[in-house]
Amino acid sequence: MRILILAASTAALLAATPALANNPSLPPLEGADAGLATLSTSEHLAGLVKRIYPVADGTVYFRLVGACKTVTYFHFSTTSQAGRNWYAMLLSASATARPVRISLAQPCNDAEHQAVQYVFQDP
Repeated sequence: MRILILAASTAALLAATPALANNPSLPPLEGADAGLATLSTSEHLAGLVKRIYPVADGTVYFRLVGACKTVTYFHFSTTSQAGRNWYAMLLSASATARPVRISLAQPCNDAEHQAVQYVFQDP
């Protein structure tokens, strides 16, 4: 499965997610239709939301079904508008059982919590 972004959607997506502005050419992701997290490169995952754990300081921790995280979490801050958008997207994806995609700076590692670079969802 390749990620296709229409020109009109690209501007809105980049405005809502500044991290994408630096990397608008995303690599292809494989197997997301199965609903299980899959690793297409060392940094990009797709899957169903398994758990969402917001904490008082504005950090949102979460896991994806089938991802490497069993005792640790992916996380991001809701102090920015992008973070608040990502949180809303995770809640919606969880409620509707639709997969999300995330990017990590480093390969997925269950030994530590890992910050995500961006979160997005295909229509």
